[in-house]
Parts: sequence; structure tokens; C-alpha cells
Amino acid sequence: MKLLIRPEIEEVKPYDVKDLLEIKDLKTIAKLDLNENLLISNREIKKIVKEAIKEVDFRLYPKPYGKEAAEAIAEFYGLKEEKIFVGNGSDDLLDKLSRTFISKGSNVIINEPTFAMYSFFIKLYGGEKKEVLLKPNFQLNVDEILNKCDLKTSMVIICSPNNPTGNQFDIKDVEKVLKNFDGLVVVDEAYVDFADYSIINLVEKYENLVVLRSFSKSFGLASIRAGFAAANEKVINYLMKVSGPFSVNALTQKIIKMALKNWSLFKKEIEFIVKEREWMFNELKKIDEVTPFPSKANFILFKVNKNNLSTKFICDKLKLLGVYVKNRSKDPLLEKCLRVTVGTRKMNIKFISGLKKILNEA
Repeated sequence: MKLLIRPEIEEVKPYDVKDLLEIKDLKTIAKLDLNENLLISNREIKKIVKEAIKEVDFRLYPKPYGKEAAEAIAEFYGLKEEKIFVGNGSDDLLDKLSRTFISKGSNVIINEPTFAMYSFFIKLYGGEKKEVLLKPNFQLNVDEILNKCDLKTSMVIICSPNNPTGNQFDIKDVEKVLKNFDGLVVVDEAYVDFADYSIINLVEKYENLVVLRSFSKSFGLASIRAGFAAANEKVINYLMKVSGPFSVNALTQKIIKMALKNWSLFKKEIEFIVKEREWMFNELKKIDEVTPFPSKANFILFKVNKNNLSTKFICDKLKLLGVYVKNRSKDPLLEKCLRVTVGTRKMNIKFISGLKKILNEA
């Protein structure tokens, strides 16, 4: 068989899903590795899904381009519907943005350490990745970003709050990039509901701003794969060109609509996560062998200060104790760093006690 494959695809490795395929019983396991919202009641989410199912005629095609969800999103965030593009989660939105604006010969600037999928899609569509390291305090190095921009730079991608560092970038820094770079500035706000502010309303001010939002984190709807981009109408129209009209299914659209109607339920859980995050941060600060970094997300990055212990050793030992965390020690600037999701108090205690046990016995 002769397959004519794009050379970029030959070079790309599939996302490593080995850990994702492991069966994890949440009754016995503290699953704190993927930044899922495990505090929101699955029972409450199922109520929303059941109500959504009642309103869907599964024989019919869904509203094109996620129109029903787009209307609800626009109303909720106070934006024009024409500025909203609905997709199947952040990965899908990044894929469509990359397909539209990245080509061989173009380059994209990302701020390392950051979300790995940005690099994946840049490579997939033949673009050149230009890395700018964050400052030692994990803030944006704006001057370096602007210095690296050239006529072939199609996008600057900024994750705020940033995964995996957890901090939110100074809005003045983001605006400086927007004002001084003519290309697209994509701000991924997947974790913004756990933070102090959003810049989503700035899409009215800056034509080159694209804000990405997800329903996986604060809404606890990771399984349905839903998110949206807010941007200038011209950008939205280009995204529609690379998307099939029925790519967002009817049930997902109904669930988004009903989730937004039930915002008070999710807001309450978000407030609890923020409080739990502070408790967890303070508990980590009490452990001499680790250094936690302040977070505005639903996770905390921390550094292990014990030289004789590798992060892999700690991850493996925690797994044996029924605790899953993410090893980020291979990322730039993050030597000996681990990332832990803020879970239920029971899960968090299991993690803290397990970590102390490993450190004390080593």
C-alpha cells in the first residue's frame, strides 16, 4: 500500500495516553494528575445531562456551528454571538486555529514552560516554534516576545493562568503584546475561573485577540469536550471555513446552555476549590523539603528540594499509595517540579500525608 503522508505527520508522535488508560477508582484513588474538577458533584452534572437529553431530538442534525451554544455563551459573557466559535474542547480549538493560521514557513511564539499541545499543533501544521522562557518569577518576558516576532510570525500563544506554573500573567504585559504585534495573540484562559480576572471583554478592543475558554475545568465537563473561542468576527469566519457545520453535537450544545443557566452551582464549587487550593498551598509550605509556587488555577506546582530524590521516584511511590500527580521536571525551568491538582479534602490529605511519608522515609 502506498500512503502519501505529509512529512510533518511522520515527525509527530501521538500524545502519550498510557497513564490515561489506567483504571482509577475515585473511591480509593486520589486522581490529581490531569487538573479535572473532582469537587463538583457528578450527581449534579448528571441531572443537567438528563435534562439536556430530554430536549434533544437525536434524529436531527445539530444546530450548525454550535449556534445554540454560541447564543447562550454570548449572552452569558455579554458578547456578540458573531464573536463566538464553539468547539469540542480546547484541543479542537487549537487544532482549528493552527490549521487556519499556521503553514510551512510561518512561526509561532510560545512561552515556556507551558501547555504541551501548543508545540504539538505547531509541528503538525509545519510551523516553526519560537520559545521564549518565562522570567524566574514565571511572568512574561514581553521584550523578548516582541524581539522574536517577525513578518512570518502568525501567532503568539499565552496561557493565563499558565499550565503548569499556575500563575496569571499581568494584564499590562498581555496588552503590551497586543498593541505591539499585528498578528494573532491567542490567550488560553482554560483556568481563568479560578483566577482574579479575565480579558475576554478585550476582544471588543483588540482585533488581534483570541480568547480560548474550556468547560472541562471550572464546569467539570471534561467528558463532553466543549469549549469556545471569543474573537473578532473576521477570525471567527475563518475558523468556520475549516470546520464542518455539524461538528458540535446537539447534546453538547444543550449541556453548555444548561450549565451556564446553572452557573451558581459551579460558582459555589469554584469558590470552594480556591479555598482548598490555599489550604493545600499552606500545607505544602510546612514541608521543608518542598517549595510550592503560588497558583491562580486548580492545581499547584511545587519543587522537591531533596537532592537524593528524583521526581519519578516520588511519582512512583505516590502511585503505590493511591495518589496520582504529574511529573513536570522535564519542562524548561522546572527541574525537580511536580504538579498536583486540587481535589477533595480527602484526596488532598491523602496526597499531603503520602508525600510526607515518602520524604521522611527517603
